[in-house]
Amino acid sequence: MGLNPCIGEEEQRVLRAIFIAPEDVNVPQFRAKHPKDRKIVDRLIGRYITTRSDHYRLTLAGLYACDMDGARHIIEMFNALIPALQKLYVADPAGQKNIPLVLEQARANGLPSVVAADATRALSYVLPELNVCGGWNWGSSGTTISSFTLTDLVYDLEPLPIRVLADEVPGPPVAFITVERIQAAADDVIRFMAHYRTTPLDPNVGKHEFSGPTLMESVGISPGLLNDAVMMSESTGFVTSVADRAAAPYRFRRVWLTDDGRAYARELQDGCARRQPTAPPVRALDISALHDSVKRVAERLATDGHLRQAVMDTYIALDNEVASRSGLGENGDALMNKAFAPRVGTAAVLQLSTNDEEQTGFMFLYKGAMKAVRNRYTHRSDLAPGSAEEAAEWLAFVSLLFRVLDSAKRN
Repeated sequence: MGLNPCIGEEEQRVLRAIFIAPEDVNVPQFRAKHPKDRKIVDRLIGRYITTRSDHYRLTLAGLYACDMDGARHIIEMFNALIPALQKLYVADPAGQKNIPLVLEQARANGLPSVVAADATRALSYVLPELNVCGGWNWGSSGTTISSFTLTDLVYDLEPLPIRVLADEVPGPPVAFITVERIQAAADDVIRFMAHYRTTPLDPNVGKHEFSGPTLMESVGISPGLLNDAVMMSESTGFVTSVADRAAAPYRFRRVWLTDDGRAYARELQDGCARRQPTAPPVRALDISALHDSVKRVAERLATDGHLRQAVMDTYIALDNEVASRSGLGENGDALMNKAFAPRVGTAAVLQLSTNDEEQTGFMFLYKGAMKAVRNRYTHRSDLAPGSAEEAAEWLAFVSLLFRVLDSAKRN
């Protein structure tokens, strides 16, 4: 196997030593047993090595780089469990999953020889690195998963390659949140609400009220995407909702179609496309000095004068980048909470400062970017920067957030 330039024989030897170390060997014990390898370990922490409950563990990149049969077996086992994970999500999208449930489903799928220890190890190594996981709980050892939740991104999960070059390790399979994806989800929700019947001759068809859990289970989308879909539909006058913080993770307690929503559902059934508003032409904007991620998304749009689209798409790109770097199956405000919030006794998932107050301050900057910009532009088609200068300032702010994110340490 070819190795990344920073992974030579010595680095690979250290990765293998960590992989085969007994579960009860903690960080101080490992460093005491391998005193000459401490600098190598420190250099590999982050991309190839992580720390869980004071134990060294390999990341997905570390599994590939150590190039051992046992590591490949973990990836093969995880691939074999993917259909079981997908079926468990379909059966209970919001429910907690655990190893016995996975084993039961895997055996029902025709894998009778799967043993609990192998399944536990595979899920514990791989699942926290993928955006298909909404959250997880560690067992008493702190190194193996006891339970977890899934997101609708599990639908997009494909088998991981068994062997790759270390610098070609696949990133988490992320179905990025885009305006198009929110639009499609909004249409799916409206179709369901318009055609739902309690009886074949239901006189109230199209007029029922729905809760968040009912819509999520019926339409098959994550709470975050459902929230975005409902907010987008409400901004166009197609639904009305009753907000309720107590309904978390949903932003609403109940939602129903308006007359315009029922009319739009008929247009969907007839194959009519929703008309997209067009922004008035504005002068071009130079963003050549901003972060590469901003230029990659917004430069062409800004040059052509599409300032609303440039701002909106760039903040959505920031949301997706945080999701990708953190490995968390969330988006928007909920993602920023989980990714940046200081945790008791351990560092944040994405650590920007060793000072908890500073880390909390960074968290609120990213939360504000989601609530004040991403959500407003995504959910309100009538909103646009008032001038090229305002657009430039919004893009400069998100450029700074991208630049700060480059320094984040993943824990």
